[in-house]
Amino acid sequence: MDKVNKIVDTDKNKMLTIAIMNSKGGSGKTTIATNLASYYAAQDLKTVMVDQDVQGSSVQWLKRRSEKSPIINTTVVFDQPTNYTRSWLARVPTGTQRVLIDTPAGIEVQQIENVAKRADIIIVPVLLSPIDSEAVGIFLRRLKNILSKKHEMTHLAVVANRVGQKTRSYKILETCLLNMKVPFIATLRDSQNYIQASEQGIGVHELKNRKITHDLLQWQPLLDWIELKESSSARYLETNMSSKIHSASGVCQTSVS
Repeated sequence: MDKVNKIVDTDKNKMLTIAIMNSKGGSGKTTIATNLASYYAAQDLKTVMVDQDVQGSSVQWLKRRSEKSPIINTTVVFDQPTNYTRSWLARVPTGTQRVLIDTPAGIEVQQIENVAKRADIIIVPVLLSPIDSEAVGIFLRRLKNILSKKHEMTHLAVVANRVGQKTRSYKILETCLLNMKVPFIATLRDSQNYIQASEQGIGVHELKNRKITHDLLQWQPLLDWIELKESSSARYLETNMSSKIHSASGVCQTSVS
């Protein structure tokens, strides 16, 4: 398969932890997490999937994965007590370069805080509907408030998922995120390629299908942004700069006349 995506030159030995998070169910968290995991594994990076969702969707996806596919290790934590803190981190194999955390719907404040402490990057997927946009606005306000109390830098961005067309809801979400100063990084279409890939325990980047070009192009801004933020996080640590993410001033208003 042609490698249309290229990781920029960064320190691959550093473990980068990416959490996929949204308290609203059905936003496509597992789709984002599994596709990122498969992409990094295909790039020969030691990758671990941490499944916090009681439904175990990421674990089921991995069970469908062929032994011939690049290896993705897994850590299951949805069966842990609610007040767990560092137990899952201790299970991550030495030398791991990418950790993807698939968080549950209805994630509680304590869990958000625990994940935020360990995440270098948090990606919030959202569907394009007034209800979902309003819910993500409330969630982002809570999340940014938690991140503002964290000493280390955590990068936050939103991805629009399963987009059929750019409706008025898209514009409302775009304006909301602009006002909240949250990057709106990528828009992923509603495609059968994701279903086909999931059935095989792979990501769209691993599909041997000429019809995936458009999907790969849609992923590229997110992949580039992650690598860029990884570089900036490294510079942040090296220079010991202080940085905070300001609390949001409001939530998304999605009333449509």
